[in-house]
Amino acid sequence: MNSSNTEELWIGSLKGSEMKPLGIIWPQDPIKALGIFFSHDKKMLYLKNFTEKLDKMKKLINIWSSRGLSLYGKVTIIKSLLLPKVAYVLSLIPAPENIIKNLNHLIYNFLWKGKDEVTRKSAINNY
Repeated sequence: MNSSNTEELWIGSLKGSEMKPLGIIWPQDPIKALGIFFSHDKKMLYLKNFTEKLDKMKKLINIWSSRGLSLYGKVTIIKSLLLPKVAYVLSLIPAPENIIKNLNHLIYNFLWKGKDEVTRKSAINNY
């Protein structure tokens, strides 16, 4: 492996250090472990962990939107297919506010086919 294309993955005050103790070499690209990408670059971290998943959710929504589902059917799709795509990542990495807004927008647009028919606070209440 060519050492000019790799560097150590240092954290904290040693971030960007060029020391190579024990000969451990890490790739410059984000590292994926247990389905989560890790990187020093926050933009790349959010792109890999959230933006790509939101794009996959949009594709699923496009598929299911044309099926004429009832409100309960849409809620089932949201709970079983859409939210699990991001739930694990959100449990490990705090998402920026714009990602949460995009996620809410996607879900509520799918649920109501556009503008909300009821307030969001009443939509999350019990029966």
